[in-house]
Amino acid sequence: MASTKKKFEDYYVDFEDLDFDEEFEDDISSSISEPNLDEMEEPEQLYCTCKMPETGDMIQCENENCKSGQWFHYDCVGISATKFPEGKWYCEGCISQKEGRYIFPV
Repeated sequence: MASTKKKFEDYYVDFEDLDFDEEFEDDISSSISEPNLDEMEEPEQLYCTCKMPETGDMIQCENENCKSGQWFHYDCVGISATKFPEGKWYCEGCISQKEGRYIFPV
């Protein structure tokens, strides 16, 4: 009875004999194209501590050097149309900095 076991040599492929560059060159070059910069959209600017785009009502921190984003969504800072601050408004990050407290950057 003949053996049905296969030897290692039956499965062995000598990869040095294969030329992958030639075999896949057409596939790669056809899938790569230069981006059309005229059609690319500019990324939306992000604001507030939530790092989201401008939406709805927003308030500006009066600190010109505000490190938290300078513009904030009402909901994120606890402001509503009926609970609007009077006078100048500063974000929590700038208030903490002025008082000498350190808060983690947002």
